[in-house]
Amino acid sequence: MRRLAWLILVLLVMWSAWWAAASSGVQHLLTTWLDNRRDLGWQVEVAEISKHGFPLFLRARLRDVSVADPATGLGVDAPQLDLTGAVYWPGYMSVKLPDAPLHIMTPVGHFTLQATDAQADLRLRPSASLQLQSLSAVSEAWRIGSSDGSILSAEALNIAATQDNASPETYQIDVNANNLTPGTLPRALLSLPAEWPASFDVSTADLSVDFDMPWDRSALTERHPQPRAVTLNKIEASWGELSLLGSGDLSIDPSGIPTGTISVTVTNWREIITLVDASDALPNEQRLQMEILLGALSNLGGSQDDLTLTLSMHDGDMLLGAIRLGPVPRLIFQ
Repeated sequence: MRRLAWLILVLLVMWSAWWAAASSGVQHLLTTWLDNRRDLGWQVEVAEISKHGFPLFLRARLRDVSVADPATGLGVDAPQLDLTGAVYWPGYMSVKLPDAPLHIMTPVGHFTLQATDAQADLRLRPSASLQLQSLSAVSEAWRIGSSDGSILSAEALNIAATQDNASPETYQIDVNANNLTPGTLPRALLSLPAEWPASFDVSTADLSVDFDMPWDRSALTERHPQPRAVTLNKIEASWGELSLLGSGDLSIDPSGIPTGTISVTVTNWREIITLVDASDALPNEQRLQMEILLGALSNLGGSQDDLTLTLSMHDGDMLLGAIRLGPVPRLIFQ
């Protein structure tokens, strides 16, 4: 019995030493990253970094966090951030946002984000390269707004990017927002009538992206992996009587120019005309021209109620059917 007690005591001491070393390591990585941002000219302020979580977790709490990049005009202020990692592998890390509002600064204005039970989970593969295995974000009710009014909200949000085990350069991306609700600002911008439904019934996206290399630690110090192919398995949105369903495939050359097609089907497309009429967004002559054009396109697809459009990208040009829309945007991660 005495030997067992000594064994347990030794194991407890060893575990405590490991936790202390790992926890200090996480705190050192945080302070080093923040110092590196300052060296790059960022404005970084953190009132306090404290350690918690013994004995099973590595937890760091950051209070009164303010990070801004003057070069891009982007910044964020958060009253608190909680980072949690597993003791056996700190590469499994979660970041929990506070329920209190976050203040986001951009070149186009200042915004607030408030979310309930919002958390981001990072999973790195145990290896020298620390390949990204998955990255996800979940939240209950959330909303984005500005001093002028509300912009967007939803009852829940789920975003996930997961590495393909058979092809490490490929990531499956899924997005789902429950009861996505445009706020007062976009509704006013679109001149939506009061009777138009408040929320989307469906808003999901399912796609996979092939990069030229896996996402790993080199993306922080060298260059970002660049997309080489996008498979849009399904994008779906339904708002009132109007619904949209899209799919497509794109290949992307080393200069970031995509080639391929995206097919989009709009169900009950005449609701677009109803919205135009209700909002007085177009003069009668332009409204009539739009109805004739959309009607002709729907007849080509064999349906008076459904409108099927093909967005093509070839030789640097983007076309809707036979209509040239302009040059394609370059898909490059800076």
